Amino acid sequence: MDIETKCCPYCGEKIHKEAYKCKHCGEWLTEETKKAADIKKIKQEKANFEKWKAEREEKQKQENNITNIIIGILSIVFINVLFWGGIALIIHYTVPSDKRMEHAIIKDMQECVRDKMTSYTNLLLGEETSEIASLFFDSGVSNKDIVEQFKKNNTIIIESKWLWSVGKIYNRQFEEDGTMVCFGFLGIVIPFVEWDDFILMD
Repeated sequence: MDIETKCCPYCGEKIHKEAYKCKHCGEWLTEETKKAADIKKIKQEKANFEKWKAEREEKQKQENNITNIIIGILSIVFINVLFWGGIALIIHYTVPSDKRMEHAIIKDMQECVRDKMTSYTNLLLGEETSEIASLFFDSGVSNKDIVEQFKKNNTIIIESKWLWSVGKIYNRQFEEDGTMVCFGFLGIVIPFVEWDDFILMD
């Protein structure tokens, strides 16, 4: 039995006379089937697009979350760097100068000498005459004399760090490391000179 055939209007190959679709090129041969195929194709493309769009939005959301986390971490780091960097700069620029540190050490040393003189006066002359003797020593021994005598036997070295300063006295008792007698920080100078830290007499 011969099967009636016809030629495909799209590719020219022989196909069954009642065929709805060409088996060679895949084209639909009737208006109804073509329309149905187009609708199916559009629906499929729309479904594919919606799926792609949903996947893209989900991916974008994840990327945005990661970006927001990174931005948050960087913001915290940046704010901390600014904050602590600013504090460090303030501390650095308020470190007392070497001159101020040295002046505080000398002033404290003079007080130490005067306290020692007063204690010797109390010991030798008694409490009642100590005030009169103190006046004599105050007028008899000038600050200049004390400083000159001090500088003959001692050297003040100021070690300035980035955030603080340290003042040391070097003499024959403390030749290598010296003895720390002053600390400077945040514009504050704290001298703590003791009688045994320096040599006044040769």
